[in-house]
Amino acid sequence: MTIYGGDAENCSSDKLGDVWVLINAVGARGKPKWEKLPQSAARPQPRSDHAAIYDPVNNIMVIAGGTGTYGPLNDVWTLTNANGLGGLPTWTQLNPTGGPPPSNAMRATTYDPLSNRMTVFGGWVCCLGPISNEVWVLTGANGLTGDPQWVQLAPVGTGPSPRIGSTAAYDPLANRMIIFGGDTETGLSGQVNEVWVLNNSNGSGGTPQWDLIGFTGAQPAPRGGPGDTQNTIVYNPAANQVTIFGGDTPSGFVNDTWALIVPR
Repeated sequence: MTIYGGDAENCSSDKLGDVWVLINAVGARGKPKWEKLPQSAARPQPRSDHAAIYDPVNNIMVIAGGTGTYGPLNDVWTLTNANGLGGLPTWTQLNPTGGPPPSNAMRATTYDPLSNRMTVFGGWVCCLGPISNEVWVLTGANGLTGDPQWVQLAPVGTGPSPRIGSTAAYDPLANRMIIFGGDTETGLSGQVNEVWVLNNSNGSGGTPQWDLIGFTGAQPAPRGGPGDTQNTIVYNPAANQVTIFGGDTPSGFVNDTWALIVPR
């Protein structure tokens, strides 16, 4: 598992720009161990609340946007050898055409390795403006397949209201982005527990379309929002199941785990 950046302790204005790898992350092949990676001299500004994805085929991490020490950032960088294997982890700044998205921070993010496209939803320019429900795709996201480009999608159907701090997972078998939770306000007063699906979410294969997933019975409390209040989400495509953990709810932080089958 590879992590980059974030806020310094106690959410001070200081931002971090280090890269760490957790070796044996699931504990199945030995005791997990943290290792701080060396980096190339050229590197991004330290930041928090950025979007990040991993290309497992080429061992590349891509980061986009975020909030720096002195304000919003909307750049895109790739980190080769991102898991610490294969050589010195090296940063390269990409210069996409189009866009960039007006909202740069706290966006729900997914990646399709097959098409090499990163999709971002929602977010805001932290502390400066309204929150968003726009959807943007970065083509050529890993920097290896032509000139990257930001493209705004125009999904059909009534979509989610603007929000920050949603989490998202990608279904590669159906080309859909599954979004959970978030905050429809900027002060953790509008948390939701909605589940939305964006079909054709990488911008290819058909018209993108929003669908709200209904569910009955017991359900997780609304949760999500800026920074460290977000929950964690993963997706199992074989079972069509999303699993969420933790987050900040109207009653405070929680450590519960919930799973939901999301029919195709």
